[in-house]
Amino acid sequence: CGSSTTWNGANWSNGNPNDTKKAVIAGNYSGISVSACELQIKSNVTVNVGTDTYIQVVSGIVNNGTLVLENTASLIQIENDATYTGNAITVKKITTPMKRYDFTYWSSPVIGYTLQALSPDTLGDKYYSYNPITGWTIHYNGTATMTPGTGYIVRAPQSYSITDPQVFSTKFVGIPNTGNITQPIVANASNLIGNPYPSAISADAIFNANSSV
Repeated sequence: CGSSTTWNGANWSNGNPNDTKKAVIAGNYSGISVSACELQIKSNVTVNVGTDTYIQVVSGIVNNGTLVLENTASLIQIENDATYTGNAITVKKITTPMKRYDFTYWSSPVIGYTLQALSPDTLGDKYYSYNPITGWTIHYNGTATMTPGTGYIVRAPQSYSITDPQVFSTKFVGIPNTGNITQPIVANASNLIGNPYPSAISADAIFNANSSV
């Protein structure tokens, strides 16, 4: 990074950050999307990434404060060897309205999160992943840790109505996944995979990169 700029809770000390300028956040931040070369969040500071906004960082992030991503927000680290150190992030998610017997597809954007933590009130035998060779695998009581890049399906909470749909709000808490994450694929079979990152990804880019496969 060639220079840095510090957010004091109201203004940037050296202009807006960019891909060649480090961002230091020393006061609470909740605003427009931010791009930076590196990111440092000071202690006792809360950064809230709002709906449909993002924080994009070329390389490393040091988070000594609180970093929260609202539903549809993104945290992006561009370089494959970008590092993340410090406190866990919180990634909030809101589903479309669900009835009790409806399932939602999930993939974890953080390290070490369990299915039960994702949806603690789901019936104990209604957490699944899919093995392309043997079929559906039940993860009883949701005790399984979600593997980055693996897709899961989880039924709505058992307390939900069977006739009147309602949204389901949840969150992932942990260290965000970053860098290259691989997921084995079995050819000529159904595979259930998922986005392992705390950001949107381009389906078009995935299909274009694998158009000859």
